[in-house]
Amino acid sequence: MEVVKYSIFVCGVIGVTLGIMIGFVFWVLNSNLRDYVNIWSAILLAFIVFMIILFYFGGKDRIRDEKRMIE
Repeated sequence: MEVVKYSIFVCGVIGVTLGIMIGFVFWVLNSNLRDYVNIWSAILLAFIVFMIILFYFGGKDRIRDEKRMIE
């Protein structure tokens, strides 16, 4: 069951990132590069924060499960 859950997470991250990148390619072709770099940097930072939050909650559950299994 966990394999399915993590596969959905990975496919979702790949899909969202690919969609954002394709959107930005069309945007940079119709706009200037300076705005592209600024917005992409902001989205990259937001993505990193989001992943840190996911790893925190995922790791917290894992530690709790390991303690339960040891007991």
